[in-house]
Amino acid sequence: EVYSNFTNLVRLVQASVDLAAAQRHEFLLQAHFSPDLADLQEQKDDVVAQVEAHHQALCAQLGKGIEVHLELDSKFGYCSRVTRKAEADLRSAPCVKSGKLKVDILQTRKDGVLFRDSKMASSAEEYSSLNAKWNREQKALAEKVVETAATFGPVSADCHSLLAELDVLLAFAHVSCASPEPYVRPTLVP
Repeated sequence: EVYSNFTNLVRLVQASVDLAAAQRHEFLLQAHFSPDLADLQEQKDDVVAQVEAHHQALCAQLGKGIEVHLELDSKFGYCSRVTRKAEADLRSAPCVKSGKLKVDILQTRKDGVLFRDSKMASSAEEYSSLNAKWNREQKALAEKVVETAATFGPVSADCHSLLAELDVLLAFAHVSCASPEPYVRPTLVP
């Protein structure tokens, strides 16, 4: 009976928890667990694909001499980064000088200069909005899963008792088998 109940709990966990993400210490629900969550995940993936395609186009537009990295910054969202040495090359790139490409410098850090253009800014804003919706949906579903999993508390207590009993019986059996003198059932007298 306990095994059957735990099988249901294991099925719930396998159906709802993203176990691959859990290995990376990210505790998320699987996107297909809810149609709304799956839709939001698909929209996020589409925006990320657009950002990556735009980044490739930006790299081609700036030329091979400037190494541009795509980053997801916690403050600015998606943006591009060049080293501090390459900032001068970025500003003097023909497309930037001519005004074809307008770049906004967001921040100068030790590891480089963060910048983005208007298209990257709109994509970053869209991603941020979708991510906020996705997080709200993820949180609401996680609360429901936790409530459902909490109903398995009595099953866990039954399992705990059963395992404790088995542990004691196995210890007695081990002592009995390993004893130099055979154990016998005691005779009780009045």
